[in-house]
Amino acid sequence: MDSAEKLAAAFAAAESTGLAFLSPIGPLVLAAAWEEIAQDSRKFARVFDVEHALVIRECVHLASDLNLITLTYKNERSSRVGYELNDKGLGIFNAGPLAPV
Repeated sequence: MDSAEKLAAAFAAAESTGLAFLSPIGPLVLAAAWEEIAQDSRKFARVFDVEHALVIRECVHLASDLNLITLTYKNERSSRVGYELNDKGLGIFNAGPLAPV
């Protein structure tokens, strides 16, 4: 499975949870963190060509409302936030075909 296929599979796993994401960015943030593509809002926005403010908003929602990620830092000047999957977020990917071998 190549990188694009892995990301697509991770996105599908996150999206299939039925959780109340603010937008399709939510499952993509989780998938990108799982695949270690982006673990901060600025890099995610750059890689996926999305407005940084939308990514920050989704990250805050994923952390505070859905408890799927932990915010690891916030740059006060740029508002960039770092994040990582917490145990609940990892649970989305640690079952089925995406489970680490």
